[in-house]
Amino acid sequence: MGAQPEGKLREFLDKHLPSEGELAAEAEADEAHQLLEAGDTQAALQKLADALAADPANDDARFDYVRLLIATGGYEEAGALLAEPLKRIPQATRFEALNQWLQCMLFVHNDERGNWEFAQFDAVIAQNKRDFDTRFGKARALAAEGQWAASMDELLEIIMRDKDWNGQAARKLYVGILELLTPPKPKKQDAIPGKSSGGIELLGKAGAEQDEATQLVNSYRRKLSMALN
Repeated sequence: MGAQPEGKLREFLDKHLPSEGELAAEAEADEAHQLLEAGDTQAALQKLADALAADPANDDARFDYVRLLIATGGYEEAGALLAEPLKRIPQATRFEALNQWLQCMLFVHNDERGNWEFAQFDAVIAQNKRDFDTRFGKARALAAEGQWAASMDELLEIIMRDKDWNGQAARKLYVGILELLTPPKPKKQDAIPGKSSGGIELLGKAGAEQDEATQLVNSYRRKLSMALN
């Protein structure tokens, strides 16, 4: 083939090379991850906001920013940033997982039961094992505190009795927790070690602990499969 016209060459490069905005977003996101490792959460939030502003289509930046917003109490902004990806068809699993986590945090902050001790939930449930609303509230409260396995245990109790209850709310939260806990597949050499694909920060954790997280996820996937079949 002969030399390509300059216009064709530029078109090819524009199509296959990242834009300035995409490169800027990646650089901002990388800095944010370094700041997180150093414990500077506020600076990391700003870097992720800058990354998303530089490249609004960057779902990785959006995901990391929303995740950190939820973890630091920025619920209103997190909800606003989730609105668009939650409308997509098919729905993006990882953003739905973040939404489930956000709803757990909002339950604790807005519902009067968010101030209950877990023993209070247990006392109500003991009166009626099929009080799924109370059990679901307990599961949400447990998830908000990061007690993921205990939360899924409560959700399993609902699923085993009525998997379709409340639009399959228990199954959806359960699946969301699994997504949050699932370690990501390595993407490139500068990928951050010790970070799950969802809202759970594992920075600094050893490989053995990641293996433990994988074992937990696999175990609870099997439990869900058995409950649904």
